[in-house]
Amino acid sequence: MTLFERDFINVSVKQLFKEQSRRRRITQALISSLVAAPILLRFAFWQWQQASLQQFHAENEEVLAQSVTTENLLTSAAELDALLYPLKAGKNLRKYGQAVNVNNSTKAIVDLESVVYGLTEHNRLSSHSDDVNSLVFSPDGKTTAFGNDDNTVKLWNRSGQLLHTLSGHNGLVTRVVFSPDGKTIASASNDSTVKLWNLSGQLLHTLSGHSGPVTRLVFSPDGTTIASASDDTTVKLWNRSGQLLHTLSEPYYGFTLLVFSPDSKTIATGNKDHIVKLWNRSGQLLHTLSGHSHYITSVVFSPDGKTIATASWDNTVKLWNRSGQVLQTLSDDGPVEGVVFSPDGKTIATASWDNTVKLWNRSGQLLHTLSGHSDYVTSVAFSPDGKTIVTASVDKTVKLWNRSGQLLQTLSEPSPVTGVVFSPDGKTIATASVDKIILWNLSGQLRTPKK
Repeated sequence: MTLFERDFINVSVKQLFKEQSRRRRITQALISSLVAAPILLRFAFWQWQQASLQQFHAENEEVLAQSVTTENLLTSAAELDALLYPLKAGKNLRKYGQAVNVNNSTKAIVDLESVVYGLTEHNRLSSHSDDVNSLVFSPDGKTTAFGNDDNTVKLWNRSGQLLHTLSGHNGLVTRVVFSPDGKTIASASNDSTVKLWNLSGQLLHTLSGHSGPVTRLVFSPDGTTIASASDDTTVKLWNRSGQLLHTLSEPYYGFTLLVFSPDSKTIATGNKDHIVKLWNRSGQLLHTLSGHSHYITSVVFSPDGKTIATASWDNTVKLWNRSGQVLQTLSDDGPVEGVVFSPDGKTIATASWDNTVKLWNRSGQLLHTLSGHSDYVTSVAFSPDGKTIVTASVDKTVKLWNRSGQLLQTLSEPSPVTGVVFSPDGKTIATASVDKIILWNLSGQLRTPKK
C-alpha cells in the first residue's frame, strides 16, 4: 500500500468519524494500525456504518464503477487495496446526496462488508518477518502451528525450535487446526484447498472442491469430520480420508462463523444477515436462530452442548437452547465482540467495546464486571482449569483476572492486542497484536518462538 493510499484512508475515516469525540479517539487508534489489524477494520466498518447509513447515497455511475473495482480486487485477493474503493464510494455518497438509486447504495455497503469480513476471516497477524494468519496449539500443548503468508505452515516446539515447514499450498494459509487426537494438522488456503498433514510434515490428503478461498476450518470434537467454509458461500464436510460428505450452502451471504457442538452432531453457522443456523451432519437445516438486530460476532456452545451463546454488535448476547428458543438475553453497554463459556459451563464471559469484560451466570445474572482496560476489549478466554480469565484490548495490554473479578497481572505490549488464547496445559498465553504474535508464561515472561 502506498503512502498516498494510506493518507487517503486516514483522511476518509477521520471525516466520517469527526461528529463524536469518542469516535475520533478510537479512529486514531484504528488508523495507526489499519493495515495490520483486521479486527480494527471491523470496528471501522461499524462506526462507518453508523455515521453513514442515514446519508448513504451516491452518484450512480461513479459508485457502481468503484463497486466493480472492489469486486475485482477481492477476486484477486487484494483485500487491502479493495478497502480503498468502498471508502471512496462512502465519500462520494455524502457528496452527491440523493442522486443515486437504492440498488447502488446497497451494493456499496455490501462491498465494504465483503472487504471487512474477508480481512477478519483471514485474521492476519505478523510474527517476526513473516505474516501469520493463524496460530494454534496442539492438544497436548507441546507443538505450535503457524499458518503463513508465504504459503506454508510452520511447526515449533515449546523451546522455540522449528520442527517442520509444511509446503504445498499455492496461496497464503488462512487457517490451521489440529485434530482432537493431535495426530493430524489441517490447513486452509486462499488456493481454495484444505490439506491434511501428519506431525512429521508429510502430506496425507488434499481436499479440493471449493471455488474460492477457504476462510474457516474446524474438526468435529470426535475427530471424524472436517468442516471448511469458503468465500464460495458454502461449507463442506469431509472425512479424514479427504472424501466430501455434504455441502451446506448460503447462496447470498456465505458463512462468517462455523462451530461444532460438543457431541459433534450439530453445526452452527453464522453469516451477515444477523442469524445463526443449526445443521445436522447430513447437511439438513435444523433451526434458524433469529433475534439479533446487528452483525453476529461470535457463536459458541456450552460445554454440555445444551446452550448456544451468540454475541452481536446490537449490544447483546443471547442464550438459546438446541431447539432455537431464546433462553436469556444479556444486555451490554456496547457492541459485544466475543463470548465464551467457562470450562465448567457455569459462567459466561463477554468482551465489549465499553472497555469491560462481564461475567454472567446461565440465568443471565451479572456476576462481575472486569474494569481496568482503557480501550475496547477484543478477546477473552478462560484458562483450562477455569480459575483464570485473560482479556486483550486495543489499549495494548493483556490482563489476567480471577473468577471473582480481581486483577492479577497486566502484560504490556507495543501494539493493540487483537486476540488471546491459553495453551491446553494452561501454562502459556499466546497474544496476537497488530504486528506480531507473542507467547508468555503466567509470570509475564516472554516465550516468543525463535526465528
